[in-house]
Formats: sequence, structure tokens, C-alpha cells
Amino acid sequence: KDDLGWTLAERIVRAKGEDGEEEEEMVGTPGEVNQALMELGATYCSPAGSGIDDGDPLKEFYISTKLGAAIGGAMRDGSSNIRGRVENLIAEQSLASNNGKRCCRMCDGNGIATAYYDIMDRINEDLHKTKNTDIKRIYAIAGHASLPIPPPKKAKREEVIAVAVISVQPSNSERCWLMVKRPSTGLLASQWEFPSVCVWNSADEKKKK
Repeated sequence: KDDLGWTLAERIVRAKGEDGEEEEEMVGTPGEVNQALMELGATYCSPAGSGIDDGDPLKEFYISTKLGAAIGGAMRDGSSNIRGRVENLIAEQSLASNNGKRCCRMCDGNGIATAYYDIMDRINEDLHKTKNTDIKRIYAIAGHASLPIPPPKKAKREEVIAVAVISVQPSNSERCWLMVKRPSTGLLASQWEFPSVCVWNSADEKKKK
């Protein structure tokens, strides 16, 4: 995955325009390509887009819409055993172990089941609240809206900070302020601030309990 990411990044950096005939004379436009990718993600890709917009150049490549259509079809076809077979396969997959490794919700042993039931819930919700009779469209949109699965949010840490604001103004001179430099790593690394100390934080409070 990492190698693929670097390969794609290199292609963006080496993106060429059409101003020159020879390759070495062509004008590079990586900034424009990068901006176009951001615009594409902000307008058509989940969760902003539906996955089936006619103007979306990636419409034919979304796996999410295909999954939505397949799951919706299995839900609708109650006379077949397709849904039962799918859910049995998902149950078997959910038994897989992650060997203690941390991973995203999709890569988790229950990730496939999470995606499957998220899409089902979205389909049922959309069917009840919309008058759209294009069932396949509803299925595709539900699949696109449900993926990727957002990672679990970390609990916010609350802190109470005591800050000392100390200044001195020698005669015939500008006022001076006492500042300290933050550690070279972590949040706001190496920046300057007033001296401070944490007198309480929520993480320590949880440990006491």
C-alpha cells in the first residue's frame, strides 16, 4: 500500500502540461493536478457525492455503489438463499483474528460485517424516507454513503493549565516578556509560549478511578 502511495504521488509531481512538444520541455503542473484531486474528493467522493452523478469521472470505478446494489438486491430477493449465504460468509470472516494488531474498522475482523450492516441500515432508512421509485439508485447511493467506514474517534482529553504571564520594563526600554520554548516534538513543537503547567487532566482522573 505504501509503495502504491509513493508511486501515485510521484505521478502527481511529474504531471505534465501540453505547452511543449518534447517531454523535457513540457511544463509541469503538479499543483493543478493536486487541486483537481481535492476538488474531486470534495464534490463527488463520499460523503459529499452520491457515487452515481453523471459528471463524476470515477462513477464507473466505485466499488461502493456496486456493493450497495448487490446488498440491496439480496435484501429485496427474499425468495432466494443469497442473503443467507452472504451473511454466513460474513459471520465466518468475522471470526478471523487480527493477532492483536491495531487496524481500521474495515480491516478489523468484524470490518466486513460492519460495512454490510451499515449499508443495510442506510438502505432501509432511505427506502422509508424517500419517494424515489428508482430502487437500484437508492441501493447504489447507500453503498457509496456508507464507505469508507469512519475510524472511531478518540476521546477528547481535557486539561486545566496554569499560565504565568511575567513581564518587566526597564527604564527607557521596551517591555519584555518571559517566554519558554516548547519541546522539539509533539503538538506545536519548538514554538514559544508563556510558562505553564498542567494542574489537572482527564486522563489522570480516569486512571485514579
